[in-house]
Amino acid sequence: TLLQEKATFDQKIEERDIEIEDITEKHNKLQSDLSKCIQERMNAIKTSKRMRLAEEKAYNEMMEWKTKYNNLEETTQRVQTDLKDAQKQNDNLALENSKLAGHHNAQQRINHLLNLKKECEKLKK
Repeated sequence: TLLQEKATFDQKIEERDIEIEDITEKHNKLQSDLSKCIQERMNAIKTSKRMRLAEEKAYNEMMEWKTKYNNLEETTQRVQTDLKDAQKQNDNLALENSKLAGHHNAQQRINHLLNLKKECEKLKK
């Protein structure tokens, strides 16, 4: 009976040793998996940071272009307004010129210019 108990006890110890080896293997595998997960998480964080920086850069660049576009719009509007004013002034000057030089007869035009010249000289005196 003592031998049987010893054999049973040895068998139980051997089974426990096998269980310990299995648990140790599982533990090592879990540690390895955990290390891989941590590394993947760190890589994901790095990628996320890079993406955030790229997004911020793209946003800043977009805002810069938007500002340039708005400035260009204002300049274009101002130039168009100036152009319209210049066209109106040109039309007015052309009308005034046609009134002043409206004589179709060359002799009348000469006489008109001579009268203008005399009038200018008179005003200077």
